[in-house]
Amino acid sequence: MYDFVFGWLYTWISNIQFIVFFIDLIIMIPLSFFRKARGFSGMVIFYSSYLFGFQLWLSGLMLTLQIWGV
Repeated sequence: MYDFVFGWLYTWISNIQFIVFFIDLIIMIPLSFFRKARGFSGMVIFYSSYLFGFQLWLSGLMLTLQIWGV
């Protein structure tokens, strides 16, 4: 299970998270300065936080698996 999580899933999630972070940083934050786009930009940042949380959860899972020696 550790090979699947670390070798495949974590790599994909990390790459996607890197792209989404820069989309949030470069596009969504400046877009939030305009009143009409503020709702859309806020929802995109809100939903991208789920991806960041999932990546953090996977990091904790991998650390736990390494400590237990699985």
